[in-house]
Amino acid sequence: ADAYDAYNLGLKTDDNYGNATFKRVSYDNISKSVRSLNSLNIPVITGFIGKDDRGEITTMGPNSSDDTAVIFGIALDAEEILAYKHGNGVLTANPRLVENPRTIEYLSHEEAAELSSSGSDVMNATAIMLAALKDKRIKVVNLFNPEKFTLIEGYKDDVDLENALLIKGVASKEDNTIITVESSLIVGQEGYAARIYEKIASRHRSLDVLTSSG
Repeated sequence: ADAYDAYNLGLKTDDNYGNATFKRVSYDNISKSVRSLNSLNIPVITGFIGKDDRGEITTMGPNSSDDTAVIFGIALDAEEILAYKHGNGVLTANPRLVENPRTIEYLSHEEAAELSSSGSDVMNATAIMLAALKDKRIKVVNLFNPEKFTLIEGYKDDVDLENALLIKGVASKEDNTIITVESSLIVGQEGYAARIYEKIASRHRSLDVLTSSG
C-alpha cells in the first residue's frame, strides 16, 4: 500500500478553510491521477483535506472524510462505496439516548440524508447526497462486525416506494441556536427571507429551518 494526500490526487476545494466545498473538477482530476498509479499497490488516501486554487491546504468540515470517500468512489465509478464505522450501521435511534436501537437494513439516499442532517452522525449528509446525484450505493458497515450494515441507495420499484412511507428512525440535535426576527416592515413583504439567508450565508453558516407568520 502507498499513502497519498487527497489533494495530491486532485481533490480541489474553495477557500472556505474549515468548511471547504469540493469542486466538480476534482472528479476528472482524481480519475486521471489514480488510474496512473501503480496498479500493484493499494492507495491509502487521507480524508477531509484538499487544496484551493492558490495551492493552500483546506479542511472540509466535520465528518467530511465521508465526503472524500464518496468523491473518490464517484470519480473511479465504483459500484459500491463502503463506509466502515464503529457502530452497527445506521440505527433507529441514538444508542446514547435510547436503549437497544435496531440496525436499519435499508435506507434511500433521501431518508439517510434526512436522518443525518437531523442529528444522526453515522454518515455525513453531504456525502449521501453526492452519492444520490450519481446513483451510487453506500454500505455502512461495522468495522468489527461486518455482518451488521445498512445499505443506502435509490428506490428501484413500486414495492420500495411503499416501503418509503414507513418511519425508519428518529434523530435529534443538541445545542441549536434559535434567532427570532420581528418587524412590522417584513409582514407580507417579498424577499425578506432571502435577505436573512444571504446574511447567514455570507458568514459561511447554514440554516436548518426558517418559519414565518403574518
